[in-house]
Amino acid sequence: MSYEMFLQHADTVSSIDQIDLVVCDEGHRLKNAEIKTTAALKNLPAKRRLLLTGTPIQNSLEELWSLADLVAPCRLGSSFDHYRRNIVEPLTRTPQTKASCFLQDFICGNSLERARIDTTQESSGKQLDEEVLEVQRLLSEALSTFMLRRTSEIIASSLPDKCELILQLSSYL
Repeated sequence: MSYEMFLQHADTVSSIDQIDLVVCDEGHRLKNAEIKTTAALKNLPAKRRLLLTGTPIQNSLEELWSLADLVAPCRLGSSFDHYRRNIVEPLTRTPQTKASCFLQDFICGNSLERARIDTTQESSGKQLDEEVLEVQRLLSEALSTFMLRRTSEIIASSLPDKCELILQLSSYL
């Protein structure tokens, strides 16, 4: 069912005693915790929730909170303010550091493991600020408990060859 249809029937769906699994495709549409759809999905009596998206972060690290809180409540902190203060601000306050490279790598779909490795030293060889490294480690660790990323480079070898089929349609005008 679409998100729009779900909203129309949210009361009925919420009245189900127990829902085993809720799967949300295009999960990035739920990046705002304040929208009705996200709130209604969060209130469902579901044992498990699964979000599918190719873009867990589209514009900023703040968007990740809503998605994470929907599938793994409190995993990134007890509240959005806590998350922003302890994760977002340390990673974004100095945009010239490797912290911004860590975020860019993550947003562009690189694995968390690669992002962690690439952030251990500045290009000049100086150690990064310990706080930033610790925040990166904590975020990577927390995300790895509930987030699975598969980039096209990883899955390309297991996909079938692309097959194009061109159909000619005649016009009846």
